[in-house]
Amino acid sequence: MFPFPFSFLSGAAPDVPVERIANAEAMSFNGVDAYVKSINSSISGVNNATISVWVKPTGSTSNQYKAIINQWEASNSAWGIWLNGSGSTYAIHWNQAGSIGINSSSIVLNDQWSHIAIVKNATNLKMFHNGSEVNSFNVTAATGSNATTLNIGAQYTTGTASTFFNGQLDEVALFNTALSASKIQQIYDATAVVGGVPQTANLFTGGLLSSLVYWNRMGDS
Repeated sequence: MFPFPFSFLSGAAPDVPVERIANAEAMSFNGVDAYVKSINSSISGVNNATISVWVKPTGSTSNQYKAIINQWEASNSAWGIWLNGSGSTYAIHWNQAGSIGINSSSIVLNDQWSHIAIVKNATNLKMFHNGSEVNSFNVTAATGSNATTLNIGAQYTTGTASTFFNGQLDEVALFNTALSASKIQQIYDATAVVGGVPQTANLFTGGLLSSLVYWNRMGDS
């Protein structure tokens, strides 16, 4: 796990290629009580941010919302990604009372890896599945808040077991800028199997480092 407590230079990532690294590790969650608690996200209350994560659910998700990564903030609002009861992903916008959200039109299949990203700017939130935009909605600008830190694999409050994620998550990354659609596609395209070893995006390359504030790399080389 590689949290970054210091600040990077701000600005949009240039559209240059993202390299690959070997990826042999991932986080496993049991759907009962396992989660990563209190990640210092550094993306709260800002107009521009991106969450990127690889998701591999296990078991039935029927009629249950499973938290992938999310953050509770002031004014009864939230920011993050869930897996909904139909197998689609569900994103909620922060700093907007009523927690307005969107579901993806695509299904995240059990026992298969899918890449999910949500990108927020001052006017809208976009959701991407396997490199392609699948939904969006208009939002108001962020206003700042007294945010809690992010949880991975459980919602902001963990009193209900039904929200714990069951399966594997990998390469959780937070950016303090709204990545372009082409950059999300490049992160997804950096995935391959080379010599029998899975490869994923090296987020220190491709112009991503300047806005990367958290990357859970799981010790991959």
